[in-house]
Amino acid sequence: MLRVLQYAAREDHKDADCFVAAMLSHGEEGEIYGVDEAIPIDMLTSPFKGTNCLSLVGKPKIFIIQACRGTDLDHGVDKADSDEGAPVDEVDAVSVQRVPVEADFLMCYSVVKGIRTYDSFYM
Repeated sequence: MLRVLQYAAREDHKDADCFVAAMLSHGEEGEIYGVDEAIPIDMLTSPFKGTNCLSLVGKPKIFIIQACRGTDLDHGVDKADSDEGAPVDEVDAVSVQRVPVEADFLMCYSVVKGIRTYDSFYM
């Protein structure tokens, strides 16, 4: 995984509008499991920093990571497919599904954890 991303970062991206990588694996907070070991997410994204990948400077670098980030279990909430707003106990049990409590979120930050946004330097 790391070798593939390092190779991709060395490519010439001048004709690209962005870079997107999707990784599906197991993981923990701050790392994703490769074939042999856990790899820090920072190690996977650092080849794409402006100092390392000049052809992607000023372009979005999107990393989609489907992996656990801890050991807590999300017990979910029941969602009825029909009768919007009706209490779950009043809906046919066949049409009820359990979804994660924090389903349907896509979190996108302008900076990585612990860093102020560039505009903050002028305040």
